[in-house]
Amino acid sequence: MTYKKIITIGALIFSVFTLKLVYSESIPPEENSYFEQIPLFTDAITFIKKYYVRDVKAKDLIYGALKGMMETLDPYSEFLPPQKYEEIKTDTKGEFGGLGLVVSMKDKALTVVTPMEGTPAQDAGIKGGDKIVEIDGISTKDITFSEAIEKMRGKPGTKVTLSIIREEEDKILSFTIKRAIIEIENVKDALILDEGIGYVRIVDFGEKTKRMLKKALSEIEAEGAEALILDLRNNPGGLLDAAVAVCDMFLKKGELIVYTKDRSGEEQLRFESTGRHYVSLNPLVILVDRGSASGSEIVAGGVKDNKRGIIIGEKTFGKASVQTVVPMRDKSALRLTTAEYYTPNGISIHGKGIEPNINVEYQNELIKNLQEEDKDKEEYIFDKDKRKELLLADSQVRHAIDVIKGIAVWDTIEEK
Repeated sequence: MTYKKIITIGALIFSVFTLKLVYSESIPPEENSYFEQIPLFTDAITFIKKYYVRDVKAKDLIYGALKGMMETLDPYSEFLPPQKYEEIKTDTKGEFGGLGLVVSMKDKALTVVTPMEGTPAQDAGIKGGDKIVEIDGISTKDITFSEAIEKMRGKPGTKVTLSIIREEEDKILSFTIKRAIIEIENVKDALILDEGIGYVRIVDFGEKTKRMLKKALSEIEAEGAEALILDLRNNPGGLLDAAVAVCDMFLKKGELIVYTKDRSGEEQLRFESTGRHYVSLNPLVILVDRGSASGSEIVAGGVKDNKRGIIIGEKTFGKASVQTVVPMRDKSALRLTTAEYYTPNGISIHGKGIEPNINVEYQNELIKNLQEEDKDKEEYIFDKDKRKELLLADSQVRHAIDVIKGIAVWDTIEEK
């Protein structure tokens, strides 16, 4: 070895030692482990660049590393390349292509939260709680949550086959579904179900939800509604701001709607009602089921804990983690789970869900008869009178009506 090489190597060792010393002095002890592992990453990149059988672009390697890193955290954290980041911005605008399925991870399985009404998924017979084990023959165990979403989306008119495990079935079910443009109508079915009892259903929490709900409530109040049944069943959530805005409409000024905590247990976000758009319809009953998730759980939890209304139905899904999208310098982004929602009484929603005040299982003999007789249900979806008939055959809706009537009778007794 030449003298020059010895000097160079010695200088390099000294430089590395000095750099390590500087890092050790300037970085808090708990962060040292991260910096100690960085050489593993740089070593891997160096070997791949030098010895891999084909040339690899630096950006592809870095993107791959970021993708894998985010996947180790939880099902909802992910790396978003520029194109995908641009695509997710359209998801809450009201229209996108796909099957009309809302899915989540539950018990480490890709699980249907709910099929959206009037979409190919619902028409095919997919149900909330179904576990998707294969997409076009590819096991969902072998792909990430975001990859599963991408595989189910595609060009309208093309088909995808889902293999499903359903709790009450002892075999794997197969569904071949044709993709379509999915248009989301946030608020539906503004009806008077019984004397003085209005009904409104929120399908999804999007940019237009609050405005559409105000319009729907005005319509039923003009028709004589004094009490309200707000249906959040099979509502998978959506925008946090939209859910908070809806809950705000039913609470008086200063009441806590929801708050979030980060990993240290510190409160991060806190939402209190403004009282500016208070809806006085009373009694208020909210319907929920296992397809009610995220934003629906925020509304149900806020109303329940503030004793503003009665929650009827089944225990909700329990998806209430907060994802923050952090734009990166090259128009990519990180979607990172940064907190969890808590109800006003300090109850963690995530993984637990909201327990209704009154548990009522869903039954609908009218739908059952239509299925048995193989009759077309389309008229019951689009015809207002038929829709009312269908709702009045709904066990949970009927129970809500009975509760509201019971409260009215009790109020007259108290007055005496």
